[in-house]
Amino acid sequence: MVGECKIAFFDLETEQLFEDLGMESKWSRDPSRLSIACACVKVNEEPCRVFLKEQAKELFDLLQSCDLVVGHNLFSFDYSVLQGAVKQPVANLLNTKTLDMLFEIEKKTSQRVALNDLAKLNLGEEKTEDSRSVPFMWRTGKRQQVIDYCINDVEMTRKLYEFGRDHHKLKYTAKTMDYRRDERIIIGVKEVEVSWQ
Repeated sequence: MVGECKIAFFDLETEQLFEDLGMESKWSRDPSRLSIACACVKVNEEPCRVFLKEQAKELFDLLQSCDLVVGHNLFSFDYSVLQGAVKQPVANLLNTKTLDMLFEIEKKTSQRVALNDLAKLNLGEEKTEDSRSVPFMWRTGKRQQVIDYCINDVEMTRKLYEFGRDHHKLKYTAKTMDYRRDERIIIGVKEVEVSWQ
């Protein structure tokens, strides 16, 4: 369509966890050292496209060609992993055309709200796998299962984006830190206003 805004919904999975590469402390974690297992991109109503690590440049070119890139934790994770693969400053080059839902919600709530939490409370859906098990699944040959998981995350991200755009708010589980026990305590479900176009 002429004049249609190209919106890409993007997620990627890695072959390793931080701990697999000796990055135990959160201060030592460098996502650019992780290898891409697969990445999925859905542009508008087109079918989801799957990219493997060998196709990282093609993936980056597609994201650059879009008017808006939507994801969850893009700035702190996905873009850094992709940057390690393409050796380009991905976050800088895509910054003005990115809607990172985690980043936007954290600015308003001072909390890092998980994609699964948002999906459960707003869509009645859940992730299909435990994200921490995905790298092991990939390495042990369950690649189609990982690809399906990544596609599901992209679809979940798209639905949450559209829900927020249409309703201008999202529910999330509010938590506070109990420093005596060094754990997060659930306060309850709250709503955050979002202004996504």
